Amino acid sequence: MQSINLNPRFLPPRVNLAGLYEKEGDLERAIRIYQEIVVLMPGHSPVHAKLAHLHIKNGDTDAALSQYQHLLAVAPQFDEDIALKIGLLHYEQGNFADAEKLFERIIELNSENQHARYYLGETYIKTNNPEKATRAFQAVTPDSDLFPQARIQIAFIHRQAKDYHSAQQVLQEALELYPSDITLYHALAIAQAENKDYENAIQTLQKALEYEPEEEYLLLYLGHLHQKAGRFDESIAVMRAVLDINANNADALNFIGYMYAERNIH
Repeated sequence: MQSINLNPRFLPPRVNLAGLYEKEGDLERAIRIYQEIVVLMPGHSPVHAKLAHLHIKNGDTDAALSQYQHLLAVAPQFDEDIALKIGLLHYEQGNFADAEKLFERIIELNSENQHARYYLGETYIKTNNPEKATRAFQAVTPDSDLFPQARIQIAFIHRQAKDYHSAQQVLQEALELYPSDITLYHALAIAQAENKDYENAIQTLQKALEYEPEEEYLLLYLGHLHQKAGRFDESIAVMRAVLDINANNADALNFIGYMYAERNIH
């Protein structure tokens, strides 16, 4: 504090103090210090970026949005990373029209921006435009880490239209490229179960469990599928396997209790 008093415009002590407050979880004090720096040195972009980050951690999306919008306005050229952050904040706030415009602008300038394409698809889903959403998700390339989720979203659109064959086809093709992605197996099992193809849905989940044998949400769904297929003993055995992994899993406990109560057992 003494060095700050001696030279208020010397940034390192203030930045270090703000960092200490952030580390201690006192985000309000950290934010106040960065706001003081902004007053002393207006236009200092790294400080505005740090303020935006802290506002997000503090749950104040409006304040974060204001900081990012300032950064975008003063950037020497259109900054797609900042624009993407603004678009995501608009999306989070339910302001889908502004989010859509920003994602489209990013893609217009850089057609290879996979995150903008993916979140544009998400935005189109929110605005009930499945055809545009499908095209946006289809543009996400296999080398992107968002590719599996993009294909899951395309399958979701097909499922909404009750086109279970197309949903399954999309996911099976994705699994050829990502054969160990359990989220794809889970989505495929859902599509198969919605088509009342419980046997294949069970086999799909069992394949996923070869990669992640203790993944609770897969086991829970497998237990429900056994129950839908009329296999009481198998469903209980799977739920007990969940409890072996996590004795406090409320879904498994509730399922077993309900199944026993329904049959007047135990």
